[in-house]
Amino acid sequence: MNRKKKISLCIVIVLAIVGMLGLILLRIYNPESENSFFIPCFFYKIMRIKCPGCGMTRSLHNLVNGDIKKAICELENVNIPFEVIPEFNYC
Repeated sequence: MNRKKKISLCIVIVLAIVGMLGLILLRIYNPESENSFFIPCFFYKIMRIKCPGCGMTRSLHNLVNGDIKKAICELENVNIPFEVIPEFNYC
């Protein structure tokens, strides 16, 4: 294996490990709780409007905890066309 492929493989492995650690942290800590591990959203602190990043973080937290319905409902601030399908709009 040449050097370029080894570096690419190492980068992929490191990114996979970081991603798994992120999912573990999302499983353990609730992003909306007061004693959360995550950095608070500055946009929410200033404007009192939940941004799409907050919605995606809450959605991933609910998804890794097995609450799929709540995970989909948390995506209301993200521009995903779930409201276009009438049967899917159960939030």
